[in-house]
Amino acid sequence: MGILRILSVLVLIGCVWSKPSIAYHDKKFSEEYQFEKNCVALLSLARDLTFDAEGNTEKYKVLSNVQNKFYLKHPSGHFSLKHIDAAKFLHKQRLNEKGESYLQKGLRECGIN
Repeated sequence: MGILRILSVLVLIGCVWSKPSIAYHDKKFSEEYQFEKNCVALLSLARDLTFDAEGNTEKYKVLSNVQNKFYLKHPSGHFSLKHIDAAKFLHKQRLNEKGESYLQKGLRECGIN
């Protein structure tokens, strides 16, 4: 009887502790998270291209401000750096395949006019 009671308590504790991590994990795959992660990555790519190629600090600041709005909506660490880097890599590949129109369309969807 004592062992059964201890096992029941351990299972209950395990269920309580695992619940927040499951909810957190699910958020990482939500449509909102995916959209915002892709915007952050695309804005990062656009900032790199703008600063490197044009040296246009005004456009760079606008891109940075919109990117910061996505970051500041959430607590620090909400967006995994690995997720952002992977999305940025994919955006760069698509930009090379589809051209400038891919970047412009994506930026419009993320709030850049």
